[in-house]
Formats: sequence, C-alpha cells, structure tokens
Amino acid sequence: MLSLNFLNKIRLRTRLLLALAVTIVPLMALALLAAFTQNRAIGFGNKEISGLIFNRALFRVMVASSDRGTDAGQLRALRQAMDAVSEQVGAKLIARADWQ
Repeated sequence: MLSLNFLNKIRLRTRLLLALAVTIVPLMALALLAAFTQNRAIGFGNKEISGLIFNRALFRVMVASSDRGTDAGQLRALRQAMDAVSEQVGAKLIARADWQ
C-alpha cells in the first residue's frame, strides 16, 4: 500500500524514468554479458582451429619420421614446414619451440 501511495505522488515523467531504469539497465547488463561470452567462445574456436592446423603438421612429421622409406631430404622439408606452421600459429597457441 505504501508503494502505491508513493507511485501516486510522483510525477508521470519520474514514473517512466523509474520503469525504464528497472527494465533497461538489467537488459543492457544481460546484453553485455552475452557479448563477452560470445567473444570468448569465438576466441576459443580460433585457438581450436589453430591447434588442429598445428597437430596436422606435427602428425605429418611424426608419420614421416617413423616410416623407414622416408629420405632425409623429405624429412628435412617436413620439419621446415612444421617450423613454418609453428611460427604461424605459435603466437595464438602460446607454443614453445621445443616440439622437436
């Protein structure tokens, strides 16, 4: 009852501002929270893709090094390719140079 008397005593403009503050502020907070969460998910997806590229290149080197028919030149070329991939995606993955 007290709150109804209070609402009857304040002006219409103040009532509208109060209603807007009660509805808009929480909606804005939820929108910001959703945007931050979405940005974190996009960043994680980008790291996931970079990790797959890195693992694919590493797998090629591992298969070639375990294969007896691989010559030294081909293995050297694969290692250079692995170094290039490591430089390319290493900053995103915070990878170290000790993969060898």
